[in-house]
Amino acid sequence: MDKTEAFRKDPSYEFLNLANRYKDTVSFGIGEPFHLPPGEIFSGIKQSEKDVSSYSPALGLPELRERIADFLGQKYKADLKAGNVAVTVGATSALFMSMLLLVKDETNVCIPDPGFPMYRDVASFFGGRVTYWRASFNDGFKWDCQLEAISNEGGVVVVNFPNNPTGTAASREMLECLSEASLRKRFFIISDEVYEDFVYENRHFSVLEFPELLERAVYIGSFSKTWGLAGYRLGYMVASPDLIEKIENVAISMYGSPPTYSQLLALKALDYGLGWFEKVREMYKANRDLLVEGLSRIPGVEAYRPGGAFYVFPRVGELAKRLGARNSRELAIMLLERVGVIALPGDAYSESLGAYHLRFSFSLPREKILEGLNRLKKLAEAI
Repeated sequence: MDKTEAFRKDPSYEFLNLANRYKDTVSFGIGEPFHLPPGEIFSGIKQSEKDVSSYSPALGLPELRERIADFLGQKYKADLKAGNVAVTVGATSALFMSMLLLVKDETNVCIPDPGFPMYRDVASFFGGRVTYWRASFNDGFKWDCQLEAISNEGGVVVVNFPNNPTGTAASREMLECLSEASLRKRFFIISDEVYEDFVYENRHFSVLEFPELLERAVYIGSFSKTWGLAGYRLGYMVASPDLIEKIENVAISMYGSPPTYSQLLALKALDYGLGWFEKVREMYKANRDLLVEGLSRIPGVEAYRPGGAFYVFPRVGELAKRLGARNSRELAIMLLERVGVIALPGDAYSESLGAYHLRFSFSLPREKILEGLNRLKKLAEAI
């Protein structure tokens, strides 16, 4: 069997390619911030300078690793050192390398459902036996901590809060339960926390707040979401020094080193701080409320209010039935073809629920959200 068959096409790229055939589209599909970081962080770095054009160490610039450790240590009251940190080429490579080290043939890998497609694909690529930690629409996509799918022999649990595609944020009780279960059942946790600053009613709770997890968890973060620096391809991971040391050898073979210019930019970003982000978060919260309320008024759509990230995963089975679509993929294509609205099919994110859901991003200007909702409402009401 060709091992690359484990990787399925990401619906974000698939529907972006489809959208190129159409004019005047409104895209709720892209999982990318639409805000920009403060312009000050771009000043003072000249791409012609020798330091910018040189390779960095495979684990990242030492000063950036130390600065990330300090930043996260203050944020989550964690005792972190530079040796706990690896700078990576985006969060996706951090996830890939983590699974490479932790997943062997028949390793039990429990992933969230609904969840980001990459978790399933990468775990399968490395021979893992994928099981699912499920949440349901009827409960507002609130995961409980009943991890019966994890055997007593250990394994890996992938955690993603706030969640893509549902926007669910984790409670402290959830993380406490997960921490206790990890120690008792001896499984590793890979915690994808790239949406950590997009939490609207409470605050984000991180695995880094539990010192007992540092030897059994990998935290993954990114400069793409909060900082709006997606194109600079810079992520980071926090783990035990032993695991970080192993990551270094993988990184050397995989990409050599993270881009130096992006790392210098990240240093300036961390020094600048996040005081500016509160207004950005309020803007996303207002977008969330606008989208949820608008979707709830569309015949055949059932929405809920997510606590974080910038996605909603509404139930659309009745709308699909009205339009004659057999599943969410057919429905997504119909919406694109008939009214130029891009939403991503849920089957990429959930094997159990996906046929009846679409993923909508509210990371786009307010006027575009209103326009897209108006198109959808007119279509649904005309049937």
